[in-house]
Amino acid sequence: MVEKLLVERPKRRKANKTLFRLAEQGFGALTANNIITYSQTDFAYIATIIDKQNISDDKIQLTQLTPTSNRLEVAQYRTDEKWSQAKVFAQQVLIVGMDCSVPLLKPISNESVSHTAQNNLGHYDMPSTSIGVLPSVLPEFLDITRFKKVIIIENGQLMTHWWQWQDRLPANWKSALLVYRGHGNNLAWLSNILPKLPTACEVLLSFDVDLSGLRMINHYAKQCTGKVSVLLPKIVLTSSPIIPPYNQPHKVTEQINATTTSSLLEPLQSIYQVLIDHNLALMQEHLLQDTTVEWIEIDL
Repeated sequence: MVEKLLVERPKRRKANKTLFRLAEQGFGALTANNIITYSQTDFAYIATIIDKQNISDDKIQLTQLTPTSNRLEVAQYRTDEKWSQAKVFAQQVLIVGMDCSVPLLKPISNESVSHTAQNNLGHYDMPSTSIGVLPSVLPEFLDITRFKKVIIIENGQLMTHWWQWQDRLPANWKSALLVYRGHGNNLAWLSNILPKLPTACEVLLSFDVDLSGLRMINHYAKQCTGKVSVLLPKIVLTSSPIIPPYNQPHKVTEQINATTTSSLLEPLQSIYQVLIDHNLALMQEHLLQDTTVEWIEIDL
């Protein structure tokens, strides 16, 4: 907040808790309607606050450190290493090599991968993931140019216990990279890399079988440039499906206004209609534990 104030140097700003405290200490003048006005002298004083928190002799531009900078980066310049708002593990991508290795990049020097020229990067592989293990990798160390088969799932519990349901997958997908769609960096990284995957890379989308899940499947399928398919239970392809006991029909009512048939890719439109007609909403956790479910892979 303080750094942003110094960068933008506004003449006035609506007071919040932080700015109000600063005004009480003489940094800015509080006027009517909780408006704080600032002079160049105020900005000079604010700059001294920041300088006192810096521990490096090198001057750093305020824009070089961001709230997403990790604590090691922040610690080079600030006395408060927790100035960073980035959660320690949120910057990692969760990825499993199910009976296959995970392709990685390795800089020849100790530089960050993101600051290393491509011709100075080595290639190596993380061995296939052992049962009970969930690897997390900084996104810049993943060599997406060597990805061959990728399964994207939305459920975190399935990610942590991937070996318990791996055998339920179609035979041609039991050996593949498993990626968590997830939150934070997983979510941003996934949207960023899908259009950049090699055209020969196959992508399988496995989400909840409800209207929200169809919307996400549609979203990610449109970002893929190569072969992309979706994993679905066969019951959604029949006109008179047998409704399993774990169906959650209330979710159809909750989600129906967020998705329209016309917004979906053509192969998903008939599935959308089945879900609507039969009030179907089936979660991944239930489906992958149900040994009676027959699966089908549909190209998108």
